[in-house]
Amino acid sequence: MNQIAGAKIPSVVRRVLAVTIGGLGDAVLFSPVIKALRYKYPRETIDLLVASSIAEELYSQSEYLNKIFLVRTLKKRAILNVIGLLPFCIESIKVGGYDLAVLATGLNPGLRYVLQYLANVHASVFAPLPGVMGTDIECNLQLASMFKQDASMAEVFVPLSKESLDEALGILKEHGLGGADSPLADYIVIYPSRDLPRRVRWPLSKLIEVAEDLKEKHRGIKVVIVGSEAEGLEWAREDTKRIADANLAGILTIPGVAALISRARLVVGNDGGLMHIAGATGVPVVAIFLNTPKSYRPPGKHVRLVTPALDCCSPRGYVPHLAADCIDKCIAVSQVVNACADLLNESVEHK
Repeated sequence: MNQIAGAKIPSVVRRVLAVTIGGLGDAVLFSPVIKALRYKYPRETIDLLVASSIAEELYSQSEYLNKIFLVRTLKKRAILNVIGLLPFCIESIKVGGYDLAVLATGLNPGLRYVLQYLANVHASVFAPLPGVMGTDIECNLQLASMFKQDASMAEVFVPLSKESLDEALGILKEHGLGGADSPLADYIVIYPSRDLPRRVRWPLSKLIEVAEDLKEKHRGIKVVIVGSEAEGLEWAREDTKRIADANLAGILTIPGVAALISRARLVVGNDGGLMHIAGATGVPVVAIFLNTPKSYRPPGKHVRLVTPALDCCSPRGYVPHLAADCIDKCIAVSQVVNACADLLNESVEHK
């Protein structure tokens, strides 16, 4: 089983398995590979293996894929990840396995061996590690170039259907922000994201300050909140001045959120999957990276990273625990507001 990005691809390929076992953002950054595979194999079977239910929901609308398999492999204990792959392995054996597996960067080597021996995968290639070879997207573009020589044609993409656009426009109309037969309001999207064991979130109170400042300085602009239901409830509790014009967190489907983001003037938020969706649609993005490596930056030409100014928060890889006072001080509200103002003042032609 070949295990380097430059490995030889089998001369005869009838069934391909694309594998991105990570979060939503990882799946979005893997999209150039999916597109390049369909270009290389226009009539062959191309299936996708994901570990995120929201990634499955997003790519269910993609014209490039035959089938999507969801596995439960985001566990702390390796044995649980192996067990999570077993149902897929059984399905794979039933259909004769795959001639080629194409793996996203960062896949655990143990899981690669499970796919090889238990899922009947004959050969595989995978993206190099980010940081060493560049950003996540650069690594995936390098992998995509193996299947489509003009790598610039294999751009990051998010599937957007008429149904998802109708969903987004309908909810905007319900909240008085236009859509359907009335002009669409200028709006910015804010996503709070959430703290994870290795990812620290900029305080929600400061995002609310950013929203208030932007509305004061850019008259007529509206603020829309997206994210999970829990994030929406948290915003509602802290947004005592009712700065947000529409709190849609937990209301839309993931394809609907992607469509909503695609029509926004600007997207602002912490590191997370929606940041990558925004970049993939071509919308300007202000991404707040407290302790996220810059190699995870979102795709797109109109991206501003806001990173800590203090050494105690310097993002040298993931920092498990940052002191509360450091989190509070290391990125000022003015830094984020200024980054937003720069992008709002630019003339951006969306994809």
